[in-house]
Amino acid sequence: MVQDASGAVKSLIKIFRSIFVMVFVAHLLGCVFLMMIDWTGDPVNWLSRYDASLMDSPNEYKYVAAMYW
Repeated sequence: MVQDASGAVKSLIKIFRSIFVMVFVAHLLGCVFLMMIDWTGDPVNWLSRYDASLMDSPNEYKYVAAMYW
């Protein structure tokens, strides 16, 4: 019976680790997409094509758009 609990805990740790990795990778990709706006210096970029009103918004809104884009 103790062995079952140990296996369940190990499985739970693997699930949380996988979730952490997915969230971390999504965060990094969101940051890269946000940085791509400044790399080109071109006023026409993915964010202006997605929603031009976001170009003058705070970085938090741009980051959320990058996460979902």
